[in-house]
Amino acid sequence: MRNRSIIRNRQWPILVALVVFFAVQYDFRAEQNADESTPSLTELEVPNADQKKQLRSLIQQIAGIEQTIGTMYDDLKVLGEVKDEKTVLYLAAEYMGDAGNQDRRFFINDRITIFWKDGQPSRFELFRRQAKVRGIYIIRKTMTAESMVEAARAESLSVPVQILVDETLESGLGVQTQFRLPGPNQDNLEDSSELVETTTGSNKRMAIVYLRKVEDRMDVLRKYLQFLRDSENRIRFIIKNKLREDSMRYQRTKTLE
Repeated sequence: MRNRSIIRNRQWPILVALVVFFAVQYDFRAEQNADESTPSLTELEVPNADQKKQLRSLIQQIAGIEQTIGTMYDDLKVLGEVKDEKTVLYLAAEYMGDAGNQDRRFFINDRITIFWKDGQPSRFELFRRQAKVRGIYIIRKTMTAESMVEAARAESLSVPVQILVDETLESGLGVQTQFRLPGPNQDNLEDSSELVETTTGSNKRMAIVYLRKVEDRMDVLRKYLQFLRDSENRIRFIIKNKLREDSMRYQRTKTLE
């Protein structure tokens, strides 16, 4: 009897350990299943509360910069930077990537085109050309979007943005894709193939891919926001540089009293 009691006492820690192990495994699987939603190619991934807050914040920040740029319309006209209700600004021409590895080093060109309507920006076209220093791989990316001021006022979570990507592969072949962020109440979210106007003005048939994942949509808006910040800074620099040049000209030519 005493031996049986000892065996039972020794079995208890093992049973407790097994119960704890399976309970932890169950909770882990339950947590995984709670985070996983049914994937869909015809619907957008629904943002959670924190993601909704981030989306609204990004759109509001973009709208704020658009309005700031709008206040500098008259200055740009004085500088001769508004032609046919368009302003084209070159933002950057620089090397990026690993300086010690030419295979992972790129030369970047950034440009923005602002389309004006009644003295306010109505549409932005952001262009980046990224070319490998060694090799022939080139990627040209154009982001286009209408003004987001009204979307910010409506506290919208979705704004239509189009991203045209034109790649020249190492093989010399070209690949064109247009990624899209759908606008509010857009029903058709199926990928397709359409004729799309390229940056050269020609029409090409290319794959249309919708960005359905929330993180991808937020990443696009973050990059768009940074592009607009760079554009605002560039405009401010041009205006300040003009003021400085005028002051220096006066200082150089003024007479002693």
